[in-house]
Amino acid sequence: MKKKTIMAVLIGMTVIMTQQRIIVLAATTSGDRQSSTVSATVPDKHTITIDKDAHVTITYEDSKDEGEGDAFPIERFSTPTFTIETEDGWEIDKILLDGVDITSQLSNKKLTLPSVYQNETLKISTKIKPAYTVVIPQDTNVQFNKLTENFGKISMEKVWLEDGKCIEVSMSSAGNLTNQKDSSKLIPYQILEEGKDTPFTSAKYTAQGEETSLLIDIKQDDWNKAASGSYSDTVTFTISYADSE
Repeated sequence: MKKKTIMAVLIGMTVIMTQQRIIVLAATTSGDRQSSTVSATVPDKHTITIDKDAHVTITYEDSKDEGEGDAFPIERFSTPTFTIETEDGWEIDKILLDGVDITSQLSNKKLTLPSVYQNETLKISTKIKPAYTVVIPQDTNVQFNKLTENFGKISMEKVWLEDGKCIEVSMSSAGNLTNQKDSSKLIPYQILEEGKDTPFTSAKYTAQGEETSLLIDIKQDDWNKAASGSYSDTVTFTISYADSE
């Protein structure tokens, strides 16, 4: 009975230890060795994931595919070069590689990444590239004794502005037409915004197509007092990119 009990215990131990891949040897055995293998695989390619807004087109020079916020397979330890372009009216604001700002590395629309040894994310954001065309009135000749002459318009063309920004146009003049032979002889005049009685000084514009119509106003009494001769004055328009508020 005692021998049977011992055997039962040994069998139970063998089953338990085998499940853990540890081999229990007889007490009389010595010097036996068992081994386990440790292995690893290093990939030959990594993935550069592109996270960009809709105003960006990105091309990997070793690929014919254009990125659409997708991913590019990149050879391990390579230094990939991307071509990054924006739509008209937009420019690159920031480029982040795994959260690190590398915007300054963009040159002539080309961006070369450092040696790639892991999967990375390239995040590209854009901002509006301020651009605008302001049209101002042309040279204007006022006919003798005409009280009101159309001076033309200040108008906005091809306007791209950042949020909260505007184009401010201010106007200045001497307010007198000066006789070209005798500067002491003057004809007072005003430049008015059409529909208003006060002289125009400045205006703010935020969108393409906005305009201000201007009129030249000379009083009849000033015409009556004017000496003969040719008169002129210079009107200066100052254009600024400013806060809209």
